[in-house]
Amino acid sequence: MKWLFVLFLAIIIFGGAAWFGYNFVFKEDIQVRKEQRGEVAPEPRIDLALPEFEEAAKLRQDGKIPEARAALTAFIQNIQPAPTPRKPRTYWAK
Repeated sequence: MKWLFVLFLAIIIFGGAAWFGYNFVFKEDIQVRKEQRGEVAPEPRIDLALPEFEEAAKLRQDGKIPEARAALTAFIQNIQPAPTPRKPRTYWAK
């Protein structure tokens, strides 16, 4: 019975050490390697300026070119750090 208790303690000690080592030492390294290889997709970022851009694009599709140009110009000037600033520029170039 004594050997069962010793085995149980050994499992707890070595299991805890393995868990700690994995979670605090290797887990971050594994995650970084996956990101570098492209296995993990980056988290999607919410574009808060998208409705304004879609409204300006709809004006352009409706044929209201002067209003669309004014809306796109205002969009580009006001929302420069947004993730979609290149898309309005391509509409502007057309």
